[in-house]
Amino acid sequence: MQKRLPSKGLLMALLLSITVVALIACKGSEGPAGATGATGDAGAAGAAGDAGPQGDTGPSGSAGSTGATGATGATGATGAAGSDGARGAAGPPGAPGLAGADGQDAAAGSASVVVSTVASGGEATIWASGFGASETVSIQVVGGPTALASGTANSSGAFMTTAAVSLSPGIYSLMAVGASGTEVSAPLVVTEAK
Repeated sequence: MQKRLPSKGLLMALLLSITVVALIACKGSEGPAGATGATGDAGAAGAAGDAGPQGDTGPSGSAGSTGATGATGATGATGAAGSDGARGAAGPPGAPGLAGADGQDAAAGSASVVVSTVASGGEATIWASGFGASETVSIQVVGGPTALASGTANSSGAFMTTAAVSLSPGIYSLMAVGASGTEVSAPLVVTEAK
């Protein structure tokens, strides 16, 4: 019979065991620490971290300096006139004036006459006063007929009468002449006949 040789795997295990035993048996005391190795290259930058929360509001800034004065604006339109003010109180009475000079004495029996406007060929009304009571008065036109009319004054020296006027249109002087010689005049206006 042939004698069988150990297998290859068994042989390897046996050899490994012998090596381990030899290493253990040959182990000496621990040697000193080796020198520090050189510094390695810096690693790559890490990824950016997430944004942090919003910080608190900062204090208010100080007030800015005053701006330059602006240009003067255009003149506004003229306003409407105001209403009249209240009437002031009456002032104190003035000092009395100087006495006037004495007037002339009035002429006794000062007379007057008034005549209405009349159309040519019409009838004028005549009023007179200032004559003597019951005095007869003649009415005439200067440069015209001798007498237009006549009248008698009443107790107060006045009267009214009418007279037909045939003069051309124009203005004339009418005279009232009293029996005592009193004379007064008035304008007589004659218009165109209608």
